[in-house]
Order: sequence, then C-alpha cells, then structure tokens
Amino acid sequence: MKFVIDSTPLSLAQVLDLHREGAATLELSAAVLRDAGRSHENFQRWLDRRVPIYGVTTGFGDSCDRAVRPEDAEVLQDNLISYLLAGTGPLLSEEVGRSVLFFRLVSLSRGYSGVSVALLHKMVELYNLGISPAIPREGSLGASGDLIPLAYLADNLRGHGQAYHRGALVQVEELVARGVFTPHTLAPKKGLALVNGTTC
Repeated sequence: MKFVIDSTPLSLAQVLDLHREGAATLELSAAVLRDAGRSHENFQRWLDRRVPIYGVTTGFGDSCDRAVRPEDAEVLQDNLISYLLAGTGPLLSEEVGRSVLFFRLVSLSRGYSGVSVALLHKMVELYNLGISPAIPREGSLGASGDLIPLAYLADNLRGHGQAYHRGALVQVEELVARGVFTPHTLAPKKGLALVNGTTC
C-alpha cells in the first residue's frame, strides 16, 4: 500500500489503518516538495545574510544571546541532539516509535520549519525501510515539547542509537555497516526542527 503525504488533514483512523497494513510505503506529494523547498530556500537566504537565528546562529534557551559562528552551526545541531539523549525507563513500543516518525514527518512536511527536502526524503526512507526509533518512556520536558524523546529519532537519522527494524531491536550503526541505511548530516536548524514539537 502506498500512502502519499500531502496537505490534507489526517484522521487517527487513517493512521491506524496505515500501521495495520504493516508494509505501507510513504511518498511525498509534489506540493509538499514544492512548499518545503520554498521554505528551506527562504531560511537559507536569512542564514546567508548572517541575521541572528535562534538555535542556528545563537545558543539555546538562556544562551540565546550568545552568537554562534555560521561555520559552527552544524556542530551546534549535532551537540544539541547528543545533549538531549537523556531518556530513561522502558522503551516505547515499535508501533509508537513508528507513529512518532510518521507524525514528525507529516508535521515537518507542511513547509513551515525551513528544513530541507533532503531531510524529508531521509525520514521517508527510514519509514519505508521499517526502521523506527526506540524511545525511552521517560524524559519529556519543557514548553518546547518532547525534546528528549524526539532526540532519539534525530539520533537514528544521523546513524546512531537503537531502533526497531522489522520487529527486532538493533543498533542503527549495524544497519549502516550493512548498507541498509545511509546516515544524514544535521545541517543548520535540522536538529532543532526535529526535536521542537509535541509529536511523541
């Protein structure tokens, strides 16, 4: 079964049907690719102008007044994800992890976050390969949403951490070594966009 992500609102029943199918594959509509592409181009224009952008060329939270050099913006995203990997307790189920990946993809595909089309494609790839983040049950905090749980999804995208793969709990590094999945580099803003939400 093929499911095309577009701007149409989703019902819980649709999502449950999608997951019951098991082997469903996702695809991004032409309109999603167009809108996300425009949003990313707009973000890139502001980045190129060296205008301060929260969490991209500034620090986070109380460090928002601290400037980050554009050449360090990628490292900042990587460090953010590593810092947030502080969950604890039993893991949420594979179905929940798969749902988190799906809902985060749908949210970012709306074209308001400035993330690249390449990131959206990588999330689709993760889903279609049957790789779902293994997320500890405890750890969400703050008004910014599910920072800690969503960091586990971001960690998988960059080729690290634990994940469910077709029913088994595996190390993503093992999937990378076997050529199943190629890691994605978290370019400026991507890490922040992935974790700043209430998806989990």
